Amino acid sequence: TTDTSYSNIICLEKDLIFDLPSGINPTTKNNRFLIIGEGIDHNKSYYTIYNRWGQQIARNRSDQPWYAEYNQENVPSGIYIYTGVVFGFKGEKETIKGTINVVK
Repeated sequence: TTDTSYSNIICLEKDLIFDLPSGINPTTKNNRFLIIGEGIDHNKSYYTIYNRWGQQIARNRSDQPWYAEYNQENVPSGIYIYTGVVFGFKGEKETIKGTINVVK
């Protein structure tokens, strides 16, 4: 005879889908840069923020927001560059890069 076992647990892993803001205003509800979505492995995913001169001003996990601050002070209005890598639970990997507009 052969023993057989069936599980009643279904494991569904969501596809990697995410979105990034293109602008933030530290004085409103839209006050942070954060990668939001589904299927993101936040333990592996990260982003880095640079100012216009290429100086790194933030490096965070994808689930940790950047509130337009550097050294506990608000950054000036302007365009900032972000780069990073977003990993999915199914093995997906997407490189991200773009700009974020800080408006006050």
